[in-house]
Amino acid sequence: MNAQLDAALAQLNLKPGETYRTRINGHVVEVRALKAAEAAEEPSPFEDQQMLDPWFVIPPTDAAQLVRTIRSERLLPSPVQLDESDLAPE
Repeated sequence: MNAQLDAALAQLNLKPGETYRTRINGHVVEVRALKAAEAAEEPSPFEDQQMLDPWFVIPPTDAAQLVRTIRSERLLPSPVQLDESDLAPE
């Protein structure tokens, strides 16, 4: 996920001092570009917090259903046949 996030943030092309805000799941997320010197000096306010892994496994449940499919020809309705009477104004 870090590679995907890095790629997405690189597309923002933020210069030092610029910020980008967006709303995700009802929360406002802000990305701020720092100068390299500022980034080294300023500790993260989230340093003491544990990062959560967003990937999870959904436990099995009795409500789940298995659907088996068979590859075959598509079942489409017959085409509509129009004649001159259908094209005349009412």
